[in-house]
Amino acid sequence: MVARVTHLYVEGGARENKHLNTRLRGAFGELLKHVVPRSQPRVVACGGRAAAYRDFCNALERPGEAPLLLVDAEGPVDPERSAWDYVAQREGDRWTRPRHATDAHLHLMTQLMETWLLIEPPDHPLLLEYFGGQLMAQLLPRRSQLEQITKDDVLRTLKQATRNTSKGSYNKGSHSFDLLAKLATPQRLRRLEERSPRAAMLFSTLRQGLP
Repeated sequence: MVARVTHLYVEGGARENKHLNTRLRGAFGELLKHVVPRSQPRVVACGGRAAAYRDFCNALERPGEAPLLLVDAEGPVDPERSAWDYVAQREGDRWTRPRHATDAHLHLMTQLMETWLLIEPPDHPLLLEYFGGQLMAQLLPRRSQLEQITKDDVLRTLKQATRNTSKGSYNKGSHSFDLLAKLATPQRLRRLEERSPRAAMLFSTLRQGLP
């Protein structure tokens, strides 16, 4: 039997910052409207990754709840490797796979969420629309395969490319969720699936449900 995903537990936001959590839920909600327009799961902003894992494990034990866990990869991941195997061996996680969890329950973003914003090289119109003409798009990564871009390269080049814009140098709290919401168009989400196998896996599970 396949179960519709009821909750998406997401690394990000902050437990003590309701405004930030509301923005995270709103941004992911915009994405989900396009991925699963008729049956969007509830987005739960968990704060840090350890808290997200703990909240997910608790949810998995509740009757009637069919949760997914979504966290940053933080580093390179072998495409043939399961997400549970990766977090079990990753220093700082060492997570045990819960007894009821399948491979479909855990999903990794690219090395960090901001990589999703780089889906349109070389001109990066998504970022240009938001930051304006002062964006130095030539400084941003041009690889079409998002999962090959390192976390350090993403953050460093985003800050460099936006430092002279009217919105100021890229800041996760100020800009990230506004940009994530702007990513939520059918065309851009198709590009994301083409350029990030992990994103494609996440969207497929959301559409098809959990075993």
